[in-house]
Amino acid sequence: MGTLWIVASQRRSSPNRERILVAAADAFARAGYDSVIVTDVVGSLGLTKGALYHSFASKEVLAREILERYSATWSALADRVLAEYGNELEAVVAMTYQVAGALHRDPILRAGIRLSSDASLFDGQPPPYLGRIERFTGMLRAGQKHGTVRPEVDPGAVAWLLIVLFTGAQALPASIVDPAELTRRLDAFWALVRPQLAA
Repeated sequence: MGTLWIVASQRRSSPNRERILVAAADAFARAGYDSVIVTDVVGSLGLTKGALYHSFASKEVLAREILERYSATWSALADRVLAEYGNELEAVVAMTYQVAGALHRDPILRAGIRLSSDASLFDGQPPPYLGRIERFTGMLRAGQKHGTVRPEVDPGAVAWLLIVLFTGAQALPASIVDPAELTRRLDAFWALVRPQLAA
């Protein structure tokens, strides 16, 4: 095994790695990528700069791992709701409620939404939120094929609206992102939107 593999394996198995990841995710969610000083984050945990760089080679590597976890979480959630609901429109609706419920308790999810819209991380590469738009678009197109979504609906436009909804919700004050309040707002949103989508 090469030296690089051993170093990468050691980084992955560091006992402080998860603590750093979660604390950094919380900081990124609150302040955005450019405003966070990761050495301050690890200092708040009582760790040294060495502990940080033992686990993550750079701030960018740390942010990208958060984005990878966010993407994996989102994909797993989409797979789960599609398996649970036979109706793709109902699966999309259920997914929005599950994401809303997780926003207050999952810093990786909050940070992933915030970092996905941070152009400084991507250097001309497609930002991760495009993958979320594509997934919602695919679900709604499947609903059109199966007769549960109106044929005149533009799935891409609806998917874009849903991503904007969650990107905006993540940026709201904590009092508004309270799970009960978000649920009420989603109830109002879907009361308006669902009749326009359902076949």
